[in-house]
Amino acid sequence: SARDYDDWATMCQDESWKGLNMIDYFKKAEEALAPNLKQEWHGTSGPSGVSDVPYQNDLSKAFVQAAIEAGHSYIDDFNDWSKSQSGFGRFHVSQRGGRRETAYSA
Repeated sequence: SARDYDDWATMCQDESWKGLNMIDYFKKAEEALAPNLKQEWHGTSGPSGVSDVPYQNDLSKAFVQAAIEAGHSYIDDFNDWSKSQSGFGRFHVSQRGGRRETAYSA
C-alpha cells in the first residue's frame, strides 16, 4: 500500500520512496486488461498483463458476499491507493490470455 512506501521513506529518510512517487514505476510495468481498472492506478502499455481471474468458484463468491453482509467493505481494486484497502474482494492477477505472466514471460 502507499502507506507502506511512506513508512519506508520515513525510515530511510528518502522522500523518493513515498507511495505516490513509486506508483509510476508500477504503472510502467503493467498493462491493465480488466475493464474496471482505473488508469490513475494502473498502466496501459507495460509488458505485464493485469486481469480478472477468469473463473470464480461459488464458495469464493459466497465468502465475499458473507463478508459484505457482515458489514465489511467491498474492495474492487486492492491497488487503488486513493481509498482504504481494508475489506474483502477479488484480487487481480498477472495473467494474459489465461496464462500467468512472470518477469521472464512479460
